[in-house]
Amino acid sequence: MHLRFSVAIIGLAVPTLAFASAFPDVPSSHPHADAIYDLQRRGFVRGSDDGMYYPDRELNRAEGLTLLLRAAEIEVRDVYKGCFSDSKETWYEATVCQAVHDSIVSGYPDGMFHGDRIINAVEFLKILLNALGFTIPDLSLGDQVGIDFKNVNVKSWYAKYLFRAMEFNLIPAELIANNDFRPDGPVNRSQAAEMIYRALGIAVAERSDIRGTASSESSITPTGATLVDFPVHQTGKTGERGASAFAFDLKAPQTILVEAANITSTSTGVSCFLYLLGESGFSSEFFIGYQEGGSCYIRAALRAGRYQVEVRTKSEGADYSLDAVAANGDGNDGFTEAVLLPVSSPKNAQLIAQDYEDWFRFRVDTKEAHRVMLITSSDLACSIYPSEDVDLFGFEGPVCGESYDYPPGTYYVSVKKKKEAAGTQTYSVELR
Repeated sequence: MHLRFSVAIIGLAVPTLAFASAFPDVPSSHPHADAIYDLQRRGFVRGSDDGMYYPDRELNRAEGLTLLLRAAEIEVRDVYKGCFSDSKETWYEATVCQAVHDSIVSGYPDGMFHGDRIINAVEFLKILLNALGFTIPDLSLGDQVGIDFKNVNVKSWYAKYLFRAMEFNLIPAELIANNDFRPDGPVNRSQAAEMIYRALGIAVAERSDIRGTASSESSITPTGATLVDFPVHQTGKTGERGASAFAFDLKAPQTILVEAANITSTSTGVSCFLYLLGESGFSSEFFIGYQEGGSCYIRAALRAGRYQVEVRTKSEGADYSLDAVAANGDGNDGFTEAVLLPVSSPKNAQLIAQDYEDWFRFRVDTKEAHRVMLITSSDLACSIYPSEDVDLFGFEGPVCGESYDYPPGTYYVSVKKKKEAAGTQTYSVELR
């Protein structure tokens, strides 16, 4: 998914330094010389025994974490130990356990820290932002549309950290050259110094600001949506980028119907989105509306939680109406009702009148090739969504009808109408 990053960059207050050589192998012509010198001056970076800095040397996770805690001036106390079995009695055990205690790192799914592994770009950004006290808002759909890198999946755990780092212009140019950011790419010592230098140049108050839109009003969520009661009944004019968003809470699981309309112009239409606001990070449970004429519809079975519903028109200032109300479904209307799709066991189904979308799921335990086939004479759309338990590094996203080497995890398949909501359309879907 290749999308355009279009957010306004928050002003970066980095002091201009008169460079003085910090290390023999960091000449004044080095692109990150000022950053390295500033961190050396503050005592955050140190040379090797031979007096060299080795700017191109890649950092491992233990080294990167140590550097970041030092730059954040976090005191490491020896009382925190035993947090990871693979860090016991290492030189960095206290540092890692301090970071765990302060909710800066959490380790890998296997329960290990893997301190000797080379730290990758998104791991470094996450620890940097957490250690220095940046708030990390969940991403709206507009934010996701704003991320435009060849190897980035906007549904990944790291997307919100990347977005925040881009807002504050923390990432060195060579890591994002040619629109090609590598989430799992290494970070070397000079790049680490540059990112820390830039982050330290941002005032603490700015770090905790929510994209310059922080509000004392409790009715505004961290994503910028207006918090309202359910059921939702709203009319108005679409705001910046032609979007208006509202958040609401569901106390218990239920099926809802979202209806949005472009009152100004039915010919230009309207799009609508609904997604779960995760407690930490972007949730992979989201719905894209069915569009017909000047209206947009979503029928979705939802778990309890906080949701954001968004209406979007092609231009700002369009009059719209938006309703989200309790509704009945057919028992196959979302992630929570997705029907199990075993291998080589096709499911035959129908999308009846006003039933816009059906959902299926399958799980892959080891990396293996599969093909999801949609067989129908109707005009239907088929999409595959990796769940949050899928490792998405370097994973472009599967497409129905094509063979993919699926990483382990859970996947959801959506079969959706493209026209004639009032009609009945028959299909078969199979995992091969």
